[in-house]
Amino acid sequence: MTDQELYSVIVKELRYFNFSINSIAFKYLVDAIYLVTKDKRKIKNFNQYIYPKIAKEYGTRSENVLWCISKLINIMYENTDKEIINKYFNTYYRRKLSPKLFIIIISNNIQENHKINYNHICKKM
Repeated sequence: MTDQELYSVIVKELRYFNFSINSIAFKYLVDAIYLVTKDKRKIKNFNQYIYPKIAKEYGTRSENVLWCISKLINIMYENTDKEIINKYFNTYYRRKLSPKLFIIIISNNIQENHKINYNHICKKM
């Protein structure tokens, strides 16, 4: 799968939820999911591997990337039917998922549903 195809798959996967897809935060989220999907080793430390890489690409700080993704996910929770969220994540969460866990679950679902196999993907968590 090419990088462009993977980006398209990620955007399509995120359409289950009500996100503001024209926001910079949505671009940050898509990039974070892309980076995790390409190399699962990066999930060990988002603050070292994910957020700084995205921040550098967009000319901002990694703290801003995390803040934007967090706010985007919080707004999504308010605008998306709870049943859709619960069904997608296959469980009932009383609290909202952290940005890191949200990104990891989306990435895992994409890999499973599209049979993506990159060299650095580790076993299912």
